[in-house]
Amino acid sequence: MVKADLTDEAGGLVRNALNVGFDEAAVKVIETVESQIRFSNNSIDIAKKWISRRINIFVAKDGRMAVSTFEDAKAAQRSLEKLRSYITLLPIHENYECLPRGPFKYKKIEGIYDPKIAELSNEAVDMVKTTISSALNAGAVRVAGSLRWGVNKIYLATSRSVRTDTKETFINVDVRSFVNSEATGHGDRCSRLLKDFEPEEAGRESGEVARMSTKKGKIDPGVYDTVFHHAAVANILNNIAMAASAFYVSAGFSFFKGRLGQKIASDKVTLIDNPLYPGGFGSRPFDDEGVPTRKTIIIKEGHLKTFLHNRLTAKEFNTETTANAGWISPSAWQIELKTGDSPIDELLSLISKGLVVMNATYTRFQNYQTGEFSSIIRDGVFYVENGDIKFSVRNLRLSDSFLNILKNIVETGKEKRQIYHWWLEQGIPVIAPPILVRNVKFTTPGK
Repeated sequence: MVKADLTDEAGGLVRNALNVGFDEAAVKVIETVESQIRFSNNSIDIAKKWISRRINIFVAKDGRMAVSTFEDAKAAQRSLEKLRSYITLLPIHENYECLPRGPFKYKKIEGIYDPKIAELSNEAVDMVKTTISSALNAGAVRVAGSLRWGVNKIYLATSRSVRTDTKETFINVDVRSFVNSEATGHGDRCSRLLKDFEPEEAGRESGEVARMSTKKGKIDPGVYDTVFHHAAVANILNNIAMAASAFYVSAGFSFFKGRLGQKIASDKVTLIDNPLYPGGFGSRPFDDEGVPTRKTIIIKEGHLKTFLHNRLTAKEFNTETTANAGWISPSAWQIELKTGDSPIDELLSLISKGLVVMNATYTRFQNYQTGEFSSIIRDGVFYVENGDIKFSVRNLRLSDSFLNILKNIVETGKEKRQIYHWWLEQGIPVIAPPILVRNVKFTTPGK
């Protein structure tokens, strides 16, 4: 359990919100102790530690609702009476529904808190040095990145008899390796438990990719069979998870709108929001409305089974919450893609002429409703012929649609891992293997 003053703080603010005249209220207090080491040019630049507290408040009156964030309880308390007067100016939410009635029982999720991470100090410097050495030994000339670790303590109180809390540790590293300005590689690892954290693997991966990128070649833009590695898969799945939020469906910003129950992907695709995954970087026992989290199958063997809901979208869609609140917008906690049986070499062997893409970043939509997008591909893009990597290529941009990618996934790999890195578009942790996608479109930048 978290410390008593954090518990009392949230519950007291809920009581005060009711006292000033709100019909209902919810308060989430997040206290984070975080440390970071940044490094560049093969050396540590800076180490810092900070403690932050965020107080998120939801209030409602006569079907009108407001959400606000504060840094301390006194500021939040002073603002409650102002919120009470301002809320009458807001429109009534047409799908307003009361907060879920508690109390609830929550499942214990193994492996989301590790006192060794909470107490980590000087050992972190050795981890960074090991990461840098691993990248240099793999072929890098210059290495940069950051190591982050810490503890989140979260307490939730609502006016509907919810009183719950959780604490979680995290540690993750991002590494970029350089041989020259055009030969770069990226590596990342994340974990809730120190024993499962492999920073040296992030360094090795980034260094190897940078070294491999020194052998350059050129191909024309066009349509290619493509293996997407872990970092790229995570970015793709982040945007697919966003599209599965019922809020975005309702707002017209989802390529899944009107497709519920339809076959929208290949049989190889089973996609789950899994906040109960043991040791999961995004695992969480309850959502922001206090509902116990659970596994939700979004896509099963290619068929779109459900959207992700909070209580408001559930009422709009005449269904039940999937425990993905967000007081305003539901979102995924942690996306898991079902693995296949193929090691990475076997995925490559299925390509006669195609590409390997290590990472895809800065995704921008041309059309949300059709899923057309473009992404910068970087830190390792390689031409493959008859299963062999021939050379690295530059000046290509991934330009396709997420629906096409989903339909053209022909194999999922067997080497799954947790993925969380600094280029994730929606910040949703992912558990996934590499994937092989047929007929992926690539253009030149600016087109």
